[in-house]
Amino acid sequence: MSGAAKPDPRRVFHTNEQLRLNARRTEHLAWLGVVRPGKSVLEVGAGLGDLTMFFTSRGCKVGVTDGRADLVEMTRAGQSMATSRQASVLDLERCPAVPGFRAEIVVCYGVLHLISTPGEVLGFLRACSAPTGMLLLETRVSAGRDESLNPCEEPTDRPDGSISGRGCRPTRPWVWNTLKKLYPHVYLPRSQPCHDEFPLDWAGTIGTPTPRAVFVASMTPLNNPRLAGELLDTQHAAGTET
Repeated sequence: MSGAAKPDPRRVFHTNEQLRLNARRTEHLAWLGVVRPGKSVLEVGAGLGDLTMFFTSRGCKVGVTDGRADLVEMTRAGQSMATSRQASVLDLERCPAVPGFRAEIVVCYGVLHLISTPGEVLGFLRACSAPTGMLLLETRVSAGRDESLNPCEEPTDRPDGSISGRGCRPTRPWVWNTLKKLYPHVYLPRSQPCHDEFPLDWAGTIGTPTPRAVFVASMTPLNNPRLAGELLDTQHAAGTET
């Protein structure tokens, strides 16, 4: 008997829950105002390009990558949400010694927690940054004030899952301090996306088993009042500032 057929990736990436999450992510990116038109962008773990559209709609030149060859082939065949058919395979568990693309904006959303070696991946993404570039990072995290990586197992049978079967749930201090070693300027948005997986009060009970956090790291200082140069304990929902 043949093995079970693989699920159509579109049935995974385009559920109502995932579409809602991506809508809140892009709303938050627009609120931050850090993506300028015409910038070069490297998006890792792009899946089916649901976030890619945010950057291409702003006239950015986007290099689309994913660790799964079948997703890359779907993009090349025009079967993803990415408007460009330029895509390449990039397995972050096996980062190349020399980046093939350097960008003004490197985007890593919903990927780092699926990686067994996140420190090495952040170092690689730093090498992918142009001299005046920045990193936009979103990942699942764990509560706590300590610097813990919290390795965990991850499923491999989903198109949005881990490739190696190993992932992590780093604490926010681990991510923050690792970025501080790589970039001269690290920021936390004063807001979080308006979604129940993005807590607003980190000092109290998080209230969700899978919290997410957004970070911005830059080679140059960013004069943006919506970014804080410290690891805030409380944030507000994007668009609710007074």
